[in-house]
Amino acid sequence: MKNWMLVAFYLLFVSLNTSAFENDNNINVGIKTVIKSSILKEDRELWIHLPASYDNNKKYPVLYLLDGKNNFTHTIGTLSFLESVEVVPELIVVGITTTNRLRDLTPTKDENRKSSGGGEKFLDFIELELIPHINKEYSTENFKILTGHSFGGLLVMHAFHSRPNLFQAHFAFSPSLYWNNKETAKSTMDFLTRTKQFSNYLYMNIGNEGLLSDNPRGLAMRSAVQELEAMLQKSKPDNFLYKIDFFENEKHQTTPVIGQFHAFRHLYEPWYIPFEPLKNGLTAVKQYYQMLSDRYGYEIKPYKHIINEAGYYHLTTKNNTNEAIALFKTNISNFPTCANCYDSLADAYEKSGEIDKAIVEIDIALKYSDKSDPQFTEHKQRLLELKKVHK
Repeated sequence: MKNWMLVAFYLLFVSLNTSAFENDNNINVGIKTVIKSSILKEDRELWIHLPASYDNNKKYPVLYLLDGKNNFTHTIGTLSFLESVEVVPELIVVGITTTNRLRDLTPTKDENRKSSGGGEKFLDFIELELIPHINKEYSTENFKILTGHSFGGLLVMHAFHSRPNLFQAHFAFSPSLYWNNKETAKSTMDFLTRTKQFSNYLYMNIGNEGLLSDNPRGLAMRSAVQELEAMLQKSKPDNFLYKIDFFENEKHQTTPVIGQFHAFRHLYEPWYIPFEPLKNGLTAVKQYYQMLSDRYGYEIKPYKHIINEAGYYHLTTKNNTNEAIALFKTNISNFPTCANCYDSLADAYEKSGEIDKAIVEIDIALKYSDKSDPQFTEHKQRLLELKKVHK
């Protein structure tokens, strides 16, 4: 069966993605749970979002979201839309609620602010308790993103240089880099200067801080971001990727909303495969996805509908049944219970005149199909008629 046009698929996918959150009259975007922390000596509420098509047999990258209660819904909204049009992968989101921001999100002590300086302990909690807990409860990939705003962005930047291998990507929205005479910004620049190779990603932005007034904190935040950008423009570690945005029409409170979109889009800029590799066949497709796997550090498989589209392009437009068969077989290897994948392979065998092979594939499609769907039985009936004609 030829696959639907890509636009139709997107509309269906968005519909399914939305309905997956619906429960009677409620629209659900996540669940609340609690983790008991011996490090923090308190219970901490978590807000967790799973992809609409969450499957324990598949592994997912995880986004750890600081100030989870404040940033959860806008992050899920942005992420869910981008997932639905397949320009980012499906992610698990773990929102960490706040009990004392000044204590948990500042990396060092400010003597004038008594409860500050608990950032290292908070990162211990994330590294030694929270991440193992999430890995145990959910099917996770070894690709983790830490994201935070303001003091949360400050802690993201601290984790970036102090625990550089804990997270594979870091999003810092209007980070409070003025803290303690810009010590986190200085430590970050020192780390990047000394580091020759660093397979990691950093997104940072800032709004109109330091532009509308001479508030020393705003001025220090802006100058710290500018200094970091200037340093990275001159030199950066090999394999290190970054993007810094200046949103002069956004205020401090709105930068995480616009920032999540830009951070996701830039981090995953090559995620959606262009047409050229599909046109060039299976070898080019494999090379592209190997590039993605190398870039993100884990095995990445193509969406099955993309390979199906490529297979039909070679089967119908290029009249290359061998290439189509190879592509359809790859889909079956990646998705062994996909009824439509076997049906597509049956189409290719049918076109090549190998009717017996086509019947074998359509029988497997029937095994994995919805028995109320007549398309596969009708396809088999057509193949049986063709077999009679060829006798």
